[in-house]
Amino acid sequence: MAFFLQYRAIKCHVKEELQRVTEFSDPFSAATAHMPMTSDEAQELGGLQSAGKSEPFTRILGITLMEDGNNESCYQVDWVGPDDPHNPKQWSTLHRVGATLLVCTVAFVATAASAIDSAVITRASADFGVSEVAELLATALFLVGFGLGALLPSPLSELVGRYPVYLGSLLVFACWILGAALAPNFGAQIVFRFLAGFLASTSLTVAGGSVGDLWNPIEKTFAFPLFAIPAFGGPVFGPVIGAYIGYEQDINWRWTEWITLIMIGAVFVLILLFKRESFAPRLLHYKASHFRKLTGNNKFKTTAEASHSSLGNLFSRCFSRPFFLYTQPVVMAFTLYLVIVYIILFTFLDGYPCIFTETYGINEGLSNICFIGLFVGIALAVVLVPIVYRITIRQLQRDGDDGSGSLINRESRLYFAMIGAPALSIGLFWMGWTDYVCHCKRCRCINNTRHSLQSRYGLLLRRHFSSASAISASSCPHTCTSSTATRPTQRRC
Repeated sequence: MAFFLQYRAIKCHVKEELQRVTEFSDPFSAATAHMPMTSDEAQELGGLQSAGKSEPFTRILGITLMEDGNNESCYQVDWVGPDDPHNPKQWSTLHRVGATLLVCTVAFVATAASAIDSAVITRASADFGVSEVAELLATALFLVGFGLGALLPSPLSELVGRYPVYLGSLLVFACWILGAALAPNFGAQIVFRFLAGFLASTSLTVAGGSVGDLWNPIEKTFAFPLFAIPAFGGPVFGPVIGAYIGYEQDINWRWTEWITLIMIGAVFVLILLFKRESFAPRLLHYKASHFRKLTGNNKFKTTAEASHSSLGNLFSRCFSRPFFLYTQPVVMAFTLYLVIVYIILFTFLDGYPCIFTETYGINEGLSNICFIGLFVGIALAVVLVPIVYRITIRQLQRDGDDGSGSLINRESRLYFAMIGAPALSIGLFWMGWTDYVCHCKRCRCINNTRHSLQSRYGLLLRRHFSSASAISASSCPHTCTSSTATRPTQRRC
């Protein structure tokens, strides 16, 4: 609903701009408006066939004369100025925060779906007559699909916009989860889980681009933590959601899939009603399209439309961007490190129940609740954001930035990941040190601080994701933001 209202608002804006030009009351312009033009002038400038008047389109704010890729003259359609209300970066802070929270819900649901099945491995394996190790494929193949699917939605969103990609992917994602919930055998389950993961990749690849659409480099210091906490807390919170489904004998284990389906449906409705298009080139495409329809002049083009000579060239450029990232050493370096981090994270999905049920004797449902410690650790990393912001502002002031954040030192975000990196080894050592039964008070005290270990691990995870997100979103051209997010998303594969 919000998208269609946005589309209509752009159309009304175009109509107002055309009326403003045709009804311009300045005496000089009125006189020149009725002066006869040569055929060359008429062909170059065009005219509005309204009330017998003919005004040049370049009088319209945001319209300039340029040459396209075929060296033909055209009218470049751009924002009317730096404060254009239709520009996503100029929306009110409340609207941008709301749009970011919508993206967060998509990311949370998709990533939680990747791990929620880990809470019912015992029941599901018994039902299908396979080993628990084999049943782990339901989670593993979801992640494989997550990685492979990242190559498709991000370039597609840069071609047709974010909004239709969200709706389409959520709808098909829900269908595959429904298939997994009704799977009659183990083979059908893992196939549907793989396909669900393939579509769920939109949650991180396109969502990261959506956040980059809304905030400038300075504002991303606060915006990306707002997105990353629920997005990367999803795999941790998934087992918490399904904690007692696998433990309670009266509840069918398939309810993990039904709960996921319910969450997807709720998010789909929210996106359908409240999500607006945030990809600036696509919004300019809508604006140019309205100009073409209302004037009958096909020379109105956006910069992207004017720079591509054919539709095939446009497709090839959009879908080749993710593959180009394979040649970038920086992207490959932090992606390989994140692979290690994610291997450890998803190892906890199987290790936690083993440690807390077999070593400490607590029930299976409560052992899954212990994952909250990881989520708290991820959330606690938000305390670093004001520090990062102050450092960023000082650096920009020192370098003479004009306030746009164009001179931001993007690599400086990695310092916080470097500080947090040793916490991974420390946390693993701490976990192994306390993984045994001891009745002395000192060891019980250490065991009681286990969640602090996970908080530190979560802190590391959050720090690194903040750094990677900031770099991938602000160190590349705006139109490539979503494609840049594909490579880190593939680490899950």
